[in-house]
Amino acid sequence: MFQFKQFRSFSLPAHGTERKSFTSGQHFLMKILLFLVVFSWIWQVGRAGDTTDIVWLKYTSNIERVQFSNDDSKILTSGIGGIQIFETLSGNLIKKLPDEVAEYSDDGTLIAGLKQIIGDKNKVLGYDINIYNSATYEQLKNYRLSQFMNAQMVSLHLSPDNKTVAIMTETIIYFVDVESGAIKKEMKDFGTDLYPVLTGDFQFSKDSKFLYLSYLTNFGQGNSKGKLVFINCETYQIEYSNESIGGYFTLSKDGLLLACGTGAKDIAVKLFNTQTHTIIGQIPGNVAWVTSKGFSENKEFLVLSSLEYIARIYLLNDLSLFKTINITGGHFTTLDISKDNKFIIGGAGGGLILLNFLSTNIIQDPDELEILDFNPLSNSLIVKFNLINSTELKFNFYDISGKLISNLKSGFYSQGQVTEELFIGNLSAGTYFLKIESNKFNKTYKILINR
Repeated sequence: MFQFKQFRSFSLPAHGTERKSFTSGQHFLMKILLFLVVFSWIWQVGRAGDTTDIVWLKYTSNIERVQFSNDDSKILTSGIGGIQIFETLSGNLIKKLPDEVAEYSDDGTLIAGLKQIIGDKNKVLGYDINIYNSATYEQLKNYRLSQFMNAQMVSLHLSPDNKTVAIMTETIIYFVDVESGAIKKEMKDFGTDLYPVLTGDFQFSKDSKFLYLSYLTNFGQGNSKGKLVFINCETYQIEYSNESIGGYFTLSKDGLLLACGTGAKDIAVKLFNTQTHTIIGQIPGNVAWVTSKGFSENKEFLVLSSLEYIARIYLLNDLSLFKTINITGGHFTTLDISKDNKFIIGGAGGGLILLNFLSTNIIQDPDELEILDFNPLSNSLIVKFNLINSTELKFNFYDISGKLISNLKSGFYSQGQVTEELFIGNLSAGTYFLKIESNKFNKTYKILINR
């Protein structure tokens, strides 16, 4: 499965239509407006004093997609300004490519891009599919398509086996062979009952056998109608459909979980198991509330961005709120989480922000830890754990908003079984989080205090 989340279909002018050109003065005004948006984010964060979550923030061209490389060292963005690749830690620009829609392949070796071709008098003539080597940026394949006669939105995804490019307009899906550039299938009958479609999304299954396609109509009008369908990539037949969810969605890295919009006023997101075809949870809220979303690598967290906040982090085991990162006036239209869970990258318009992720470097480690008991009389938490190797440990306690309450204890712990009593103070009843950190692993545990 692709290592990105919430990639919206990218709007481009239709084939044969005139592409608007801007004067130098109009370009200057657009840049000023985008700069003011990004400056507003910086000012609001500084004003609130909440700068600890931001690693860097920059003004760039309009961004429609963001994605970390497989080793998290680079960030790929694409939009009207083309592909831009940044170094993760520094934010320095490494490379530019012309494609307006792009993504890394599932194995990280390729970049697939889609570029609009403009002819005389700014007429849209067609689209180029480009395949690049992700290490050298050498162009390996180039195919020109003259389809999409009336398309107002065009987007692409590369199958995990690197054999097929799927291109979607608002009415047609094209399955294109990567090796030859030939169109293997032009599919039109995948949900005509849903038109006019206002929002849509699609991604391949992890095994490349299915294309997951989701639509939502009458978006934000209170009577939205959605549909999620699974298209067999060999027979091109719809093998499964569900009308209780629809719109933009994101897949977990292993492809087993899908977080999707619903069209309902009171349910923002539903979690769907792609193997059992069952809805396993939901998060309340208005459908217009969520603008982008993404899973952490280990499926421990789901991150949502909305018109109300820039990022809200939920625990997937019970969908309880873990932390909110709020920058007044800002939200992401696209986001991704690094594979090591250290960072969130988000884009909106001409702004690109790298955030620290609270669950930094959470990994599945061999160390076992058991919460034995909470003693409300002594306000202490007793934990028992087994260490495979001796290490330094820090015990930190957070409230439900993600605010650090106390650095409970730190020290060196020897290999073997350890029992530790942590004094957490006279806290009110509620949900808290114990975070145990070492130079080898970080783990977070939910603590419920009842008095």
